[in-house]
Amino acid sequence: MVIRKPVFFTLIFLLPYTGHALAATDPVVLTFSTVGDSRVDHDEAKNAKLAVAPDAAPTAVNEGLSREGVLWGQNTHALNRVLQGVKAQKANILFFNGDMIMGYGNPVLPQASDAAVGLSLQDVLNSDLLKTYREYAYWRGFVASLNDAGVYVAPVPGNHEMQCSNTRYCSGVPKAAVAANENAWRDNMGDMILDTERLNALLPSSLRGITHFDSRNNPYNDPATLLPYAGSNPDAVSTDQKQLSYSFDIADSHFAVINTDAVGRDGHAPNAWLDADLTLAAGRGARHFFVFGHKPAYFYNYGTPPVATPPTGDLAMHDADARNAFWHVIVKHRATYFCGHEHIYKAAQFPSPPGAVDPANGRAYAPAYQVIVGSGGSPFDAAAASPGLARGDRQFAWATVKIHRSGAVKMEVWGFSDSYGPNTLLERRVLP
Repeated sequence: MVIRKPVFFTLIFLLPYTGHALAATDPVVLTFSTVGDSRVDHDEAKNAKLAVAPDAAPTAVNEGLSREGVLWGQNTHALNRVLQGVKAQKANILFFNGDMIMGYGNPVLPQASDAAVGLSLQDVLNSDLLKTYREYAYWRGFVASLNDAGVYVAPVPGNHEMQCSNTRYCSGVPKAAVAANENAWRDNMGDMILDTERLNALLPSSLRGITHFDSRNNPYNDPATLLPYAGSNPDAVSTDQKQLSYSFDIADSHFAVINTDAVGRDGHAPNAWLDADLTLAAGRGARHFFVFGHKPAYFYNYGTPPVATPPTGDLAMHDADARNAFWHVIVKHRATYFCGHEHIYKAAQFPSPPGAVDPANGRAYAPAYQVIVGSGGSPFDAAAASPGLARGDRQFAWATVKIHRSGAVKMEVWGFSDSYGPNTLLERRVLP
């Protein structure tokens, strides 16, 4: 029998804080949390960078997970702890930044492994179609309790949901987005993107609810007509991005979700659509801009000396110019970009890319924040033996952002160690 220790919240450090007086004079009007990457590999050896799980008897090559986790492709212990923390902090919305399933399949109709025998039950059970939908169902079951706690889940597509990699259904194309995965995303996540009635019911009564959500507002369509472009579209997407890239307003805050792995555009953000979307929101009076995607614009090179080539790709891996154009959009609108993909936590400001100049004053735009929170349970990128790791490099962590009535935006990042110790406050930041 395993005796689990109670979970406590412990403060590592605090910045100056005025406590109840501040809460009384400048109350919080909206709270959201964000995290990503809870999936794990069904191949136990690939999960070796996780620490010993709290339910004992791990295998020698898989020290991070219960056997349940390996079977379902989910770090159940870490994800459950994160969700408990989000509930305790009374977030109104949780943005989950992709890689919630192992995926990497092509969920088309199952194929017979032996043409002479024909399609068998085992062929169906081993198909990408069944595996993908089963993994979605398991993750959806995990997050379902958030709704009863008053937390709306807004999903963000990741590369594991969008791409096919090294299965017999991939047609020999390694790690590329396929249309069947976009359709599977809509089948399994579409009811959450966006149930405006349910989200409005969960929001504080002081807010007027969400506005300006339309699933037709996506990179495949002309923003002027919300119909497909007559010719090629500026983001070169070849498939409808309905419920893959989307946006909405809550009061004077604008939220935009982007798919960084559209079919034919792996590792690209929809820069033209995002710029137009944020510009329209600014015209409506939005003051705060929050963008959520999966792949980071910039690697976090952790360790001492810094790791030269992290195992995951940023948006410059495919096209450095396109990455710079994306960051131009972010700094231009004073947005904050939350992402995952790299299994680590790191918040950092990045300056205007070369040539990104504010026409109002001829100067470079102010730096903007990128917040990587790919720390929801997937195997850490940083090995335990890596030298010079920072405190957040091997923490299961999530960020919670509070928007105050005055317009102040404050982020807290909480996490717990890779040995499942108590929750700790990693840092605080003030965002635009």
